[in-house]
Amino acid sequence: MNHFIRKMDGWLLRHGFWEPQTRSLVRVHCLAAAGCCFAGLLLGLLLTPMIWFGVGAAVAGLNFYSLSGVVRLFSPVRKTPGQTSFYAFRFLFRLVILSAILAGFFMSFKVSVVALLAGLSITIPVILFWHGYRVFERKPKEA
Repeated sequence: MNHFIRKMDGWLLRHGFWEPQTRSLVRVHCLAAAGCCFAGLLLGLLLTPMIWFGVGAAVAGLNFYSLSGVVRLFSPVRKTPGQTSFYAFRFLFRLVILSAILAGFFMSFKVSVVALLAGLSITIPVILFWHGYRVFERKPKEA
């Protein structure tokens, strides 16, 4: 597992996530989304709405990765205005495409809206877990 985390950190580093805390949060969110997607597919054999939970988790992971890519543009690293507008446009384009895909799911398939929204809402528990882990990971200073 350690080797996988190092490879994922290297991949995120090559894609412009230079801050270790941002890289850690994106890594944890992508792993949680992948785990929820896998669990949704496995449990989808028994309960059909769980498939839509997995789809929602995958969409949430992609949106979180895209949004964190836009937010990192406002870090103090040198960026040109053209780069910032390009990445913002690319994020908005992905958001429109994902919205069209979700609208297609709603119109074409009998989608469990509750399960899909539950998958989309994994971002908040992941951020709370990540922050709690970072707080409890710190060792108290000795007096």
